[in-house]
Amino acid sequence: MKDELTTAELFEEKLLGYNIRKIGDLATFEKWIASKGVKSPFAIEEALELGEAYYANWLDLTINELRESAGEWPELLNAEGTGLAVILPDPSGRQQVRLNYYKAYGPVYHFCHATFNEAMVAAVKDGYKYVATGTLDEWSSTQVWLRGVLVCHLLQQGSGRILQRDIRRLPGSEQALFEINCYPED
Repeated sequence: MKDELTTAELFEEKLLGYNIRKIGDLATFEKWIASKGVKSPFAIEEALELGEAYYANWLDLTINELRESAGEWPELLNAEGTGLAVILPDPSGRQQVRLNYYKAYGPVYHFCHATFNEAMVAAVKDGYKYVATGTLDEWSSTQVWLRGVLVCHLLQQGSGRILQRDIRRLPGSEQALFEINCYPED
């Protein structure tokens, strides 16, 4: 790595520019740099600070926009539309909020956070930044979701495997869920 970087080099630099490229384009980054009155090229330490400040500024703006548009308990999709993050009160009461992650086939995992803002920052950093109110209700009413929840239940009940004999013991309506292709090929 060179001792100094231009704005374009900082934007393209693999390690330093990762978060910058993830959230915008070079023109927006150059405009932001100009608004700070900083001249290119930058020393490496200055480039690091600028990159971190740009990302922190973007994160603050994004979270403020989401808080205004997403409501009290937001549902946020990832860019691909295949994952959903939902911030809800923590039912255990040990933390203030729980950040829940879902796919169309059911719950995936969750993390508890002390504050709503912590949960929102985590969701946005994970790429969930598109308001999708009602998506959880929509997904959870599908047969694919029911199958996913049933699979989790069977795994919890057994040895960590689902055998054909386990499926045959289910009522017919639940057996039919295993005929659904949860991963259709594009």
